[in-house]
Amino acid sequence: MPLAQDHENFRAALLSLKAATYYSLDVPFPPVLLALSRNFGSPLLLWVRPLAWVRQLLLRDSKEDSIMKTVARIAFVFLFLLAANTTLLGQEFRILNLTESLGSRFSSGISLNNQNVIATLVEVGSTREVVTVDINGNFTNLTQGGFNFPGQASINDLAQTVFTADVEPPGDCTVANCNVVFWNGISFQNITNGTIPVEPAGVLGRALNDSGQVAIGTKEGLVLHNGANLIMLTAGTSITGTGNVPPSINSNGQIAFVGIDLTINRNDVYLFDGSAIINLTIKPALQVGGAGAGPSINDSGHIAFGGEVIGVPGGHLFFYDGTRTIDLTVTLGLPDEVSILGVSLNNNDQVALITASPFGTGPSDLWFLDLNTGEFKQIDSGLDLLGTVQVNDHSNIAYIKGQNVMLATLIPSVVHVTIDIRPESDANRINPKSRGNINVAIFSVNGFDATSVDPSTVRFGATGIEATPIHVQQRDVDGDGRRDMVVQFKIQETGIECGDTSASLTGQTSNGVSIIGTGPVITAPCKK
Repeated sequence: MPLAQDHENFRAALLSLKAATYYSLDVPFPPVLLALSRNFGSPLLLWVRPLAWVRQLLLRDSKEDSIMKTVARIAFVFLFLLAANTTLLGQEFRILNLTESLGSRFSSGISLNNQNVIATLVEVGSTREVVTVDINGNFTNLTQGGFNFPGQASINDLAQTVFTADVEPPGDCTVANCNVVFWNGISFQNITNGTIPVEPAGVLGRALNDSGQVAIGTKEGLVLHNGANLIMLTAGTSITGTGNVPPSINSNGQIAFVGIDLTINRNDVYLFDGSAIINLTIKPALQVGGAGAGPSINDSGHIAFGGEVIGVPGGHLFFYDGTRTIDLTVTLGLPDEVSILGVSLNNNDQVALITASPFGTGPSDLWFLDLNTGEFKQIDSGLDLLGTVQVNDHSNIAYIKGQNVMLATLIPSVVHVTIDIRPESDANRINPKSRGNINVAIFSVNGFDATSVDPSTVRFGATGIEATPIHVQQRDVDGDGRRDMVVQFKIQETGIECGDTSASLTGQTSNGVSIIGTGPVITAPCKK
């Protein structure tokens, strides 16, 4: 295929990518991206021809092409990062069973923070306890038998936790009025103390933010605990309760919740924006409940939730972008005729959701949707997959399957590594005409193990695709006690020219994770 045609194809692909943002979801173009992904098999093929086109420009030697070569170098780094970072490449997840070693024990409800710590309810012997479990499966029993019928919980990034419990008098909080207990990391505080009839799932999921504000679902309406006082936010409205659907609060104190409006006898999704309550599902044909799921709000005020369109089978996934409510099931061509059991939205506008057949005849499915790229993929499936789900800002997903707490962790598609060009020198000087060699160190820092890099995949040069290693050594370069990797290259193969100010290294780990690192260089001697 001619290079000119390659260029046009790539330009068209970029235009499609640029269009694939949630800001334009009213236009039905994202299915085109999904079709590209399916038709190409591995979406990496989308980038092969453009990268080859740029590489051919880099190999030209004529002086009149110098500007084009400079542009091509910039383009290659851009394309590499774009190709490595875009979820069109297909983000992969590793599924961890955090409770497998403990044997069969009941788990119900989950809340996940950005430290990958989960708050959940489990059975310990004959009692139910609120516990936290981290990514390594380490448990902490928060309640330790001190509460009657502790229930659903929410955990924030400070590891503070709120949960429902029946404190006084003894009773079953799963069917009757509950209290809300706040754990600040040192002591417990009953913040409702019998003053309001809290729903059993009134604080499940993300009902607690890092400021200590708690959004509480009650039989009378939405309540906010601002750290000192309880405030009935729906007072003076026609909203009479939250339908046992937990609310979701963001770091700005905005709350998404389901409200029961008896004047029109229906459930709707509402947003408390800090001063007023806005109905997001006021359209007559849109209703919440049945095949839907409660709302999840992020720090941008965007909201994802499940609902139904009257006259259309199954549940649909909806997204509020701060201005309008969009039916993503229709816009993105997602599976319809399903029930949506759980929805969670993170600060990167990524959604985790659980769907099931409307009549429970088949397995439930766990899905991951990136609204920035249109990627939609199934993560897990099973008859024992329950409906609560949480996704954090690292794209990791917590959910319940059977008797176990599960965590699907994102395997990064690209890792930005720290490198040092000429680690034995502070100047990083390179003579482009030299027939000698140059060392580049890849450091083990920030949890990255440099020794995991596959040397056969490493390339180094003006753009990071030129020179292959001629020697590899593992040693501690920076004296931090961890082994680094030092790779040696022939200078003449790097493509570095006079005037270049940086060079890049690319490669892959033994697990197939792409790496890229860039460092400064000084080209000398070079005549002006």
